[in-house]
Amino acid sequence: SAISRQALKRGLSDDIAVLAQIASQGDPEAIEIFDCAGRWIGQALAQVANLFDLEAIVFRAPQPALNIYLLKALNESFRAHGYNFDESRTGIVISPDEGDGYLRGAVGLALDLLLRQGGMRRPP
Repeated sequence: SAISRQALKRGLSDDIAVLAQIASQGDPEAIEIFDCAGRWIGQALAQVANLFDLEAIVFRAPQPALNIYLLKALNESFRAHGYNFDESRTGIVISPDEGDGYLRGAVGLALDLLLRQGGMRRPP
């Protein structure tokens, strides 16, 4: 991954879990790697959200330290680059790294939409 390559260039471990641990101990280079990645991902997600008019983006965070460093920068960048961004419309949902997280996230978003629309409608 790009994060692993940047870590190796700086003489750090390319294992994301180890790098996250190093960042949580305050290593400025590890923190900068996650911050930079978060800014790029946030900018890309903002463009996708604008293009497709998304209601939510579910982001899977496999390491707790990523919630602190990468996701903070991602969220700031997402909001800064949301060209037609309506804060009440599109949001980033953080999903913990669990085996069936994608399935539960998809079902949760579908149920949320269903409930906000007032229930099921019969197809035309």
